[in-house]
Amino acid sequence: MVADDVHFGMSSPRGQRGMRPPAELRGRVSGVRTGFTLIEVLVVVAIIAVLIAILIPALTEARDQARSAKCLANTRDMGTGINTFAAAHRSRFQVVANISPTNTNNNPTGSFDLSSLGDSGRTLYAYESGTSTPTPNLLGWPVVLAREAGSRSLRKNVDWGVVGPDRAKKDNPAIRKFTEVLSCPADEYPINTFGLPSSTGADEPAKYVFGYLSYGINVDIVGTSLAPPAGRGVWSNGSKSGSPGAKAALRGWIDKVVRPSEVVVLADAGVGFKNADLLNQAGAPTLFGTGDPAAGIRVRGPLLEYVDRSYRLKLRPERHRRNRLNLTFADGHGAPVQRILGNPLYDGGEQLPNWRYLPKVRVSPHEVGTYPGPLDP
Repeated sequence: MVADDVHFGMSSPRGQRGMRPPAELRGRVSGVRTGFTLIEVLVVVAIIAVLIAILIPALTEARDQARSAKCLANTRDMGTGINTFAAAHRSRFQVVANISPTNTNNNPTGSFDLSSLGDSGRTLYAYESGTSTPTPNLLGWPVVLAREAGSRSLRKNVDWGVVGPDRAKKDNPAIRKFTEVLSCPADEYPINTFGLPSSTGADEPAKYVFGYLSYGINVDIVGTSLAPPAGRGVWSNGSKSGSPGAKAALRGWIDKVVRPSEVVVLADAGVGFKNADLLNQAGAPTLFGTGDPAAGIRVRGPLLEYVDRSYRLKLRPERHRRNRLNLTFADGHGAPVQRILGNPLYDGGEQLPNWRYLPKVRVSPHEVGTYPGPLDP
């Protein structure tokens, strides 16, 4: 037999079909394994689980960073809105007060007439329009900012939201989001109120207007508190509210702020998801300052941590990672600050904070002097 004539099932060089493999070889070929064993499947599942465990925190952090970045952009946009409004209103931003032709008592919990407010010609502040009232009330400061952001259809405060905390707590379709500027994406409970002016001109929580709002405003700048003895005033030169050296709030006069790049105008604020029942608190959850808080404790210092200590359920650093607050400053810029544990001035008492904000932020628009101030009796 010639070797070239035997091919053992392989094609011959001349293109002839080879011999079929033996039956025992054909059985082995047909029995080749085509699936995965249980161990192999479990290994793959374990690898996928490890990858998910690695990726989810990274994705969560990326989402939180995106929300914080949008919130920070809001603070800068609101700073632009404040400056734009002030440029058209003789260096004033919107004041927080009620207007009443009867001029009941001219303090933040009552009403002002235009003369006592210093705006007889209605050139300093923005007022409601389209009402039947001979003397229209002021627009709320969020409504003013929404208008500056392009929502010019807002002519009355009730155009912005609904009246009363009970309606605000429900999924009310009347509460529309007119602009993203007023809402922080990280806010779990974005429905809040600006308090004054109310729907009736009186400081009654049941008459407050509620809408989408994630920020609070510094009433040391936009409030109406008068200096002692006519009023309680705000922190100035080492004197806290109610002390003889306290000065009046600025009624929105931005140009009067001392070193405006250090002074906060707007901050992450409002009720949180777990304390939504505080929507009806007197003074509104979005107003803060160095004057008397609703709790009755006068703020013992001019910095943000002292105000945070007294207005504990208003400022919301927990919205962002590392306990940060996004702020708008009186010069119009926006920036974050971080709340850290530890304060060299903390004395263990209940009226001083054991934390601080860095970089340092002032709430008082006046010279600060020495602090902390004395304990309340």
